[in-house]
Amino acid sequence: MAKEEKKLIQVRGIARYPWLNKPDTKFKAEGQFKVDLEIDAETAEPLISQFEDIRAAEIAAAKVKLKGKKPKEADLPIVPKLDPETGEETGTYLLKAKMTASGVSKKTGKPWSRVVPIFDAKGKPANPQIYGGSELILSIEPKGWANPKGECSVTCYLEGVQVIKLSKGSGGASASALGFGAVEDGYAEDEGEEGEAGEEGGYDFE
Repeated sequence: MAKEEKKLIQVRGIARYPWLNKPDTKFKAEGQFKVDLEIDAETAEPLISQFEDIRAAEIAAAKVKLKGKKPKEADLPIVPKLDPETGEETGTYLLKAKMTASGVSKKTGKPWSRVVPIFDAKGKPANPQIYGGSELILSIEPKGWANPKGECSVTCYLEGVQVIKLSKGSGGASASALGFGAVEDGYAEDEGEEGEAGEEGGYDFE
């Protein structure tokens, strides 16, 4: 049987608290690459609808497996962004995407590790330091899940990143395979953009 092809989607927005150049190991020893992507309502609405459909399919399947127990809706990986001072919705949304950095193969028992494929605005491989406030296109694969408690939802697995504009601080897969094309105006790896340094994963820069 042929291996099922990944169904990737691309989403453009502004990075918030990214861990894309190195994994966050504070809560997971295996490390996790992750980013919250701030997107507008127009971009968010079709994604929410798609994720709700995936979650509904997981709930339908869980009803059979749970044998009478009622499955529950867990939070989707896209939430309204709240104003930190007032707690009110700002009108934009945060899409949460992640990638596990390392592990052990269940089939072979051998350890594995990976990094996030990063490309510039022209679709060329790049290695800039990505800080909060950078404009990115994420290539993600949404997958439904259900846990033993009967909770069902969706996870957005990060497959790659295209950098359109870098905020302050800079310094395997192909672009086409991840759905990235060339953008006429934007960050290019060979243009040597530079800026003030900062700490990845800890601060947002505008």
